Amino acid sequence: MINIENQIAHEIIKQRKDAELIFVCSPLKAYGKYSFEYNIHLAQEYCREVAIEGNLPLAPHVYFTNFLEDSIPYERELGFQLGLKLLKLCKTMNVYIRNGYKSQGMKNEIELAGILGIKINEIYIQD
Repeated sequence: MINIENQIAHEIIKQRKDAELIFVCSPLKAYGKYSFEYNIHLAQEYCREVAIEGNLPLAPHVYFTNFLEDSIPYERELGFQLGLKLLKLCKTMNVYIRNGYKSQGMKNEIELAGILGIKINEIYIQD
């Protein structure tokens, strides 16, 4: 039996045949008062927003940290390079800039998106 929430979600997906694959660009590494874990949490929230808008969020830093260890330089770089490959599948990148901060990894992703002609949406967050 399908409940009403499932029916609504199914209907939203059916109506969004034009759903976009949107690359979610946000910090991963701890900075200031934001821990690694909190940055993952924030990225998950950004993905939730993209999904609720009817699009398909792609946040490699949320996915790859499930099985690659960010504290091991080789694995961190591997995850980053795999994420850049996934970026090439997207037409849009949402960049989440909290309190004016962009990590070096974000800057690298933004640069590649520009080279590839990917549309970049900058979303500024102050807290």
